[in-house]
Amino acid sequence: MPGHFNDFAFDPQLVDCFVLFEIATLASHKLGSQRVVWCDMLDNEPLYRRALAAGWRLGPAIGVDNDDERLTAAASSYTGVWLPPGPFTLADVTTALRQRRVFATEIPRLAVILQATDDSGKVTPMGGEAQAPPEGKLRLQADLVMEDGSAAPTFLYVRFVEVRSSGESAVTDPQEEEGRAAAEVTPGAHTRCYYVRAACAPADHGPERGLISAPIWVKRPAPGP
Repeated sequence: MPGHFNDFAFDPQLVDCFVLFEIATLASHKLGSQRVVWCDMLDNEPLYRRALAAGWRLGPAIGVDNDDERLTAAASSYTGVWLPPGPFTLADVTTALRQRRVFATEIPRLAVILQATDDSGKVTPMGGEAQAPPEGKLRLQADLVMEDGSAAPTFLYVRFVEVRSSGESAVTDPQEEEGRAAAEVTPGAHTRCYYVRAACAPADHGPERGLISAPIWVKRPAPGP
């Protein structure tokens, strides 16, 4: 039954064996003469947060369960990977997946790049680990862009989600400007990571469609003697 998984019990010896969490399944099946398509990403987000709070380091992914030989429905929701500009190979994509530089989206052609900048100016991309300042803040920045260069959709919201080891979470509403969202956050003693969540309403007035990025994990300085 979904949500069991031994309550996401953490095993440090296996943390590098699992890099993705199937946060949703895009399903397309025939029901009589009609084809029904659905994706349940935002409904499953609490399970994703539970796994992150337990200590697992996982990027979100969307799987496909599709009986359409044309696979046309598969293009509406998918897992994206962040790659530097320029030509890339299959090995580059595999490396990005293993490094958790991924996002899951129900908004076609929308991509996100999440980065954190510390007090020293060091930039950490999603999937990475940022050094938590002993006293100070991390600056989070999410760039939401359409892959074809068209204008980004109107968002219902863009939020930075903080996941804590206690199982709690907190939300920061960033400043938004032309597809970019940014905010300064202060990691606490129980902060595990931050990720970005965005949602917009489709043109057909159906349920909201979402996007969730891989997190940026927070590393704390070793305690002094």
